[in-house]
Amino acid sequence: MMDLPSIVVIGGQSAGKSSLVEAVSGVNVPRDSGTCTRCPMECTMSSIATTWSCTIKLRFDYDSSGHSTHQQKEISFGEIITDRNDVDIWLRRAQAAILNPDLDPKSFYQRNIQDLRSLTSPNSLKFSRNVVSIFIEDPTATDLSFVDLPG
Repeated sequence: MMDLPSIVVIGGQSAGKSSLVEAVSGVNVPRDSGTCTRCPMECTMSSIATTWSCTIKLRFDYDSSGHSTHQQKEISFGEIITDRNDVDIWLRRAQAAILNPDLDPKSFYQRNIQDLRSLTSPNSLKFSRNVVSIFIEDPTATDLSFVDLPG
């Protein structure tokens, strides 16, 4: 693992945190009216590759009540993304998987934006401390790691 500079994006609701994330990462992140970031998103960018790609993982450190599980569980989410335009929907799916820990994460792979917006589950969380982690390889990127926090 590389030792990278890290940035934490903090601000009030609708203060432009996601716009900053987009400007730094070069990818679109989910946007809706009101609060959109409902779990932390860690983004690591690396310039070691010759072509652009993105991988997403889900990291579970907390149970659905927000208590530490004392054992980290990290799972790959979907395939390697090679089209920047696909990142938004995959981040929406990943966040939905984090917010619905009782459902199999793979059940979100084919859901479209309307399915995700209308998702209702009695066990669905409003926010989570668990993390969507994305790794972007981009030959033109600055080697950097940052965290977008909910709010």
